[in-house]
Amino acid sequence: MPNNIEFNLEFVKDYFKIDYDDEDEMLEEIIDMADSYISTYTDMTIEQAHEHKEVGYAFLLLVDYMYNQRTVVIDPNKINPMLDKILNLNAMWTVF
Repeated sequence: MPNNIEFNLEFVKDYFKIDYDDEDEMLEEIIDMADSYISTYTDMTIEQAHEHKEVGYAFLLLVDYMYNQRTVVIDPNKINPMLDKILNLNAMWTVF
């Protein structure tokens, strides 16, 4: 996955092989929530986050989870552990 991909509706639908428009509104909301989750978790702007290739994989993990669960609420007990690892490695915050 190259750096600086625009993670938009077209990209998500192409990546997940979704070829119908019935759920576009839900997908747009999921994309926004995934971006917000990553930005909040890592303390990066969306633009900064999208510069990191591995954060793109975290984005796709989040979108996949939220789409399959049909929710934008993230249950930390059900989230892919790889997501936490990726985001922790890219977080800009420091633990004291």
